[in-house]
Amino acid sequence: MQTVSEVVLKKRKISEKHSQQQRLESEFAKKPKVNKNQIRENFKRAEQFVAEYRSRQLSAKKVQRLASTPLNQIEQHDTVTLVIRTKSVKGACAKVKSIVQSLRLGDVRTAVFVKLDARMQAKLRLVQSYVTVGQPSLNSVKELIYKRGFAKIGSNHVALSDNRVIEEALGKYGIVCLEDLVHQIHTVGPHFDAVTRFLWPIKFDTERTGVRAITTHFSTEGGDSLETPIDAFVRRMN
Repeated sequence: MQTVSEVVLKKRKISEKHSQQQRLESEFAKKPKVNKNQIRENFKRAEQFVAEYRSRQLSAKKVQRLASTPLNQIEQHDTVTLVIRTKSVKGACAKVKSIVQSLRLGDVRTAVFVKLDARMQAKLRLVQSYVTVGQPSLNSVKELIYKRGFAKIGSNHVALSDNRVIEEALGKYGIVCLEDLVHQIHTVGPHFDAVTRFLWPIKFDTERTGVRAITTHFSTEGGDSLETPIDAFVRRMN
């Protein structure tokens, strides 16, 4: 009898061991498989997050350094300046993004006319790594307004193909046609701000701008004065 009991116990132990192993294998099979691609993607995202954080930190330090450096005031004030966004602000600090947004440069290859006074000069100085600027000639202002000018009516782009669009919006200022728009912008007339708000930011074509070849027209040595106008670039992209 004792021998039979030992045999039964051994069989029972073997059976229990086998059942336990089957349960473990079953539980392991139910566990979700590790997605190696997802792991790599998560790792890339983490690296990207760190890189963007460091970029924002460097951008903030640069802005702080520029803001604390005395500004060499330009001699001529209230001159018209064309500001073109040439670089993404991804990784830039909040101050840079805020200035770019206030200039209405929502996308790369967009441009606006601004009045270059001391306040605007200080702003452009802080975002000089992301924009190029220059003082356009009368002919360049005409080309941009006539060929790429759109009115902002509500949230809509309206082509400046009919002077009635201009007269309805700016007639109270005595501005009734394209020539009046060009004159106000080029001379920085008394209604310059109203005209620039009326105009939608100029959008350049990707294929024709040659943005990579543009360099900022702020002098990096010897102050913050503006260098040559960007008329050649305007002719090339138009």
